Amino acid sequence: MSSFRRLPPIHALAAFEAAARLGTFARAAEELCITHSAVSHRIRQLEEQLGTTLFERGHMQVTPTAEGELFLKDVRQAMRQLEQATGAVGHEANRRLRVTASPAFAAHVLAPNLADFLAAHPGLQIEIDASTRSIDLGEGGFDVALRFGRPPWPQCEARLLLAERVMALASPGYAARFGPRRSLADLSRAALVDSRPFAWEAWRRAVDGPPLGAGAARPHFGDNWAAVDAAGHGLGVVLANRLTSSAARRDGRLVRFVDAEADLAQHYYGVYPSNTPRREAIVTFLDWVAVTAARVQAAGEAQYGLPSLCVKRQPPSSPSRARRSS
Repeated sequence: MSSFRRLPPIHALAAFEAAARLGTFARAAEELCITHSAVSHRIRQLEEQLGTTLFERGHMQVTPTAEGELFLKDVRQAMRQLEQATGAVGHEANRRLRVTASPAFAAHVLAPNLADFLAAHPGLQIEIDASTRSIDLGEGGFDVALRFGRPPWPQCEARLLLAERVMALASPGYAARFGPRRSLADLSRAALVDSRPFAWEAWRRAVDGPPLGAGAARPHFGDNWAAVDAAGHGLGVVLANRLTSSAARRDGRLVRFVDAEADLAQHYYGVYPSNTPRREAIVTFLDWVAVTAARVQAAGEAQYGLPSLCVKRQPPSSPSRARRSS
């Protein structure tokens, strides 16, 4: 097994190359943003490790010795190879965009339409993680998060992608138990299904409904998508936004329990670190996501006679101090 422990430190090689090219330790120090004494110290260590003198030192200038010239040639070749290898890896990384999205958004917007984006942008690779877990974009694991919520997110910029409203839904069979002319007052007798990120009390206040009352015991789900599925099987009444519930409403598994719906100031956003080096690729992707999400929403709501809530292109919001996207 080979060992690289005898190789000189890269910072010493950089100091040697800069001094040889520029002719003085002072100019090398200025280029490398270190002190004159640091350059001198690094080159002295290099000479001690190699067992030879690399420079003829004059009053104001330094000149490589014969051994120094030979070593300089090899050092420059090695540095070029390192630069090429680094550039190749960096280019590959810049072609890859790592995206985390809520399961509903990934299923309804990304999965059916991603092939169109990739065909239009063959130079980009998209990696998608469909998850509701909280992601710290500052950790560098993902480039952009597509999330349902409200800004701000820590040290991130947020682009509004899709405006949303929240409605109360139930299976046709469960809703029929309360008759054809259901009102907000009927919710006090219904089994209300709790799920993140919606709160029944906040929704009731937003629609100016009467107190909900105790009602039946409330089952709780950490994931709204799972709660929507459970309500479709007759569990009770669930709160859901238009996108998450679109498939269940389209195939008849869910109907509106009441006509009321509310804007809870929670919408779909594209969230990315303020200091990202991938801004151009992210903006290109989010432009496509915004257009695609608006088209998906408009198509889904057309059959219900509901107004589209799509938004015009928005500039990113100002960076905030927090980092977490949920």
